[in-house]
Amino acid sequence: MAFTHSLWLLAVLMASSLHEISGTCSTTIPSSGTNAIQISFFRNSAGGTEGQTCPSACTSAIKTQWYAIADANDACFQWPGHSGENSMRRGQCLTSSSAYTYTQWTDCTCSSSAAGKQKTVYTTKCVVDTPSTLCAMITDYSACSSGSGGDGGGGGAGGGGTTPGGEGAVSSGRPSGGTSSGRPSGGMSGGQPSGGTGERPSS
Repeated sequence: MAFTHSLWLLAVLMASSLHEISGTCSTTIPSSGTNAIQISFFRNSAGGTEGQTCPSACTSAIKTQWYAIADANDACFQWPGHSGENSMRRGQCLTSSSAYTYTQWTDCTCSSSAAGKQKTVYTTKCVVDTPSTLCAMITDYSACSSGSGGDGGGGGAGGGGTTPGGEGAVSSGRPSGGTSSGRPSGGMSGGQPSGGTGERPSS
């Protein structure tokens, strides 16, 4: 009897786990810097307001992730996070300020009833993210730097070319305040993202 009950309990737990997995986003974010920039995320125990200079030292990234530069189709990209659901679109280079802006949702389709959250990150400074326990900084800006058209540029119609999907290992330098190319000096390796930042790499 006890054995039968244990089997039943195991089946319930497995079904619950499968349901949770099916409810998360798949990964369609870029896996390289082809028409994409790389953002590194750092722990921030000091809190703060989103967008302000990070009060903590951004010296050891806990995660890196590639973010697409929007092309004419402005496709939606998704990835799993702590909430299980993150997506983004409208990625644009702001080359005059060495920055990148994008809009993020806490769903898998960039189409929740709530408006997406617009975020801006920089090559020249590390800023508080959402949640405020994270800070973010661009650690590979090559796709924006090599693009034509200035702000909103990056190559292709609408400021971007085709954007690769899939997922893979990424690496970046350790930020030290940024450079004109957006590639900081120093060594730091980052793994693939585990989640995204409309929350969070991103949260």
